[in-house]
Amino acid sequence: MTVTREPLDEREKEDAEALLQIFLEGECYAFAAAMRELTGFEMVALTTAEHPTRHAAVRDPEGCLYDARGKVSEEEFGKPFYTSPPYTLRVVNLEELRLIRPIPERAISHAAAMIELLWPELVRVPTDTTCKMQRFLEELEMLSRKHRMWIHGQYPGALPRLSQTQGDEAGYSWRTSVFGSAHVFTTMLQPKKR
Repeated sequence: MTVTREPLDEREKEDAEALLQIFLEGECYAFAAAMRELTGFEMVALTTAEHPTRHAAVRDPEGCLYDARGKVSEEEFGKPFYTSPPYTLRVVNLEELRLIRPIPERAISHAAAMIELLWPELVRVPTDTTCKMQRFLEELEMLSRKHRMWIHGQYPGALPRLSQTQGDEAGYSWRTSVFGSAHVFTTMLQPKKR
């Protein structure tokens, strides 16, 4: 049984990183909450004299900081907020951040999808959607093998078609769209024997 998740290509990564800017300023609380949920890292707040919780991020056990830019050096961390080291960081939790302002669950879910796309190596606990997609395709592959019928597309973006086994099917591969809201899959073919 073969079901493979494909990584983003470089162009898709650039598009996704551009989309993440909303999570740097404005929805950083949602991003930090999603990152905490997926990685288990502690959430921290950047504290300034004017703002007790200016920015939210996560910190890994080695002390590295992560926000919508990914892993950020201590020197770079406060630059978008016109602060420089040494920073005052304090551990926070989701309930505390929600007392400051609402954090929609949809924003957290969207951030989680983007995190899984861009930094799958950090994810300790995949989202429910990722697990469901993997299980769905594993079951679809078993059905395809049992009934010797596979779902194909002639090219990316083409309408899918159901066809009888050709003998070169290896399983399914899938990827998440850049926006994290949809998944596409295709039949993987075995390499041709020479």
